[in-house]
Amino acid sequence: MTQSDAKPGVDSPITLHNVLRAVAENPTGQDTISQILHRIIDLTYADAGFFLVFDEAEILVSQNLQLEDLTIEDVSQTINHYLNELYIGIDVPDMLGNQFRGWMIIPIVQDQTPVGGLVMLYSNPVELQDSLSPTLESTINILRTVTLIARAQAQQIRHNRNRQEFLRIVTHDMRSPLTSMGGFGSMLETQVAGELNEKQSYFLAKIMSGIAHLTLQIDNMQDAGRYDPETGFYEMARSPTDLIDLVQKLVSNSLVPAEKQNLQINFFADDTLPIVNIDSAMLERSILNLMDNAVKYTPDGGKIDVYVRHIEDDILIAVEDDGLGISEDNIAQLFDRHYRVQRMEHKRIKGSGLGLFIVRSVARKHSGEAWVESVEGEGSTFFIRIPLSGKNLLGGE
Repeated sequence: MTQSDAKPGVDSPITLHNVLRAVAENPTGQDTISQILHRIIDLTYADAGFFLVFDEAEILVSQNLQLEDLTIEDVSQTINHYLNELYIGIDVPDMLGNQFRGWMIIPIVQDQTPVGGLVMLYSNPVELQDSLSPTLESTINILRTVTLIARAQAQQIRHNRNRQEFLRIVTHDMRSPLTSMGGFGSMLETQVAGELNEKQSYFLAKIMSGIAHLTLQIDNMQDAGRYDPETGFYEMARSPTDLIDLVQKLVSNSLVPAEKQNLQINFFADDTLPIVNIDSAMLERSILNLMDNAVKYTPDGGKIDVYVRHIEDDILIAVEDDGLGISEDNIAQLFDRHYRVQRMEHKRIKGSGLGLFIVRSVARKHSGEAWVESVEGEGSTFFIRIPLSGKNLLGGE
C-alpha cells in the first residue's frame, strides 16, 4: 500500500491472533486500540499515527505523536474534509508536527457516514499501490468493529442518561400532588373536618393505602437508577448507625393494609451488634422493600419475622415470611430489574419489579450481597449481608 506492503514477520497469524484476542477481552480499551494502531503502523511503514472516533463515542489514540494539547474537536476538524475516501497527500497540517512530509487517511464509515478516521504519518512522501495487503485490510476491519462496539456503548450510556433524567422529572412532578393528597387524607383521618362513618373510614383507608403504594413505587423508580452499582450516580452518605434502632423503628412503623390486620410482624436482634458506618437511608429503603414484599405475599393471619444478626465478620439482616414461596426457576432472576414472578395468585398484587433490584444494589454498594431462600408454598427468607470490614467499620478505610 505504501513504499512496501509490509515488514518481514509482521503479517504472521500469531500477531493477528493476539490482536483478535485483545479485542475479545476488552474491545474498546485504550490498550487494545493502541495495540491495533501499533500493528497498522508496522504494516504501513508509518512513523506515527492516530485513530479518531468523533461521532457518538469520543476516542483519540495516538502512537509516536504528541496530541495532548489537542481536543477531539480540533483533530476532527483537521481531517473532516478528507474522510470521503482513502486520501494520500503531502499537505500535512503543522498542528500534527512539521517533521512529517506525507500522510494517509483511511475513513471509518458506518451507515455510509464518516464517524472517524485512521491517520498514518510519514517523514517522506507516501506512494499508493494498487490494493491493501490482506493482513492490513483485516486489521483495519477489526478497528472498524471496535468503532461499532464503542459507538453502541456510547449510545447505550446516552439512552440510560436520558431515561434517568426523564424518570427524575416525572417522579418529581408526581411527588407534589401525592404529598398534598396524603396531607388532606391525614386531616380526614383525624376527623378535623367532621366525624366519619364506618363506610367513609373504609374508603379513606383505601385511598391512603393507594397513596402509600404509589409513593413507594415513585421512590423505587428513583432509587433503582440512583443506587445501581453500574450506572448509578448516588454518592453514599455514611454515618455511624445503630442497626437495632433503625430496623426496630421500621418494624414498629410498618403499614399493614386494612385487609391484613391479622398479620403479625416480629423483630429479633443480637445483643452483640456493633455500631456500623453505613448509608442508613439506603439500607432503610432496602429493608422497607423487603418488608413491603413480605406483607404483600403473606396472607392474612400469617407471620413475618425480621432478624438482625451478628455472624462472625458479617451483619445479616433477614426478613422471613410464611407466604406463597418462590419456585427454584424464578429465584435465579428474582433480583433482576423489573422481574416479577408470574403466578395466578400474584395477579392482584401490584408492583414494578424494582424493589429487589434495589435491595441487591444497596447490598453491593456496601460490599455485601443479597439473596433468598425459599420453598414454594412454605414461605421465603430474604437476606442482606453487610461485611464488618473496610468502610463499613467506624474509621475504616
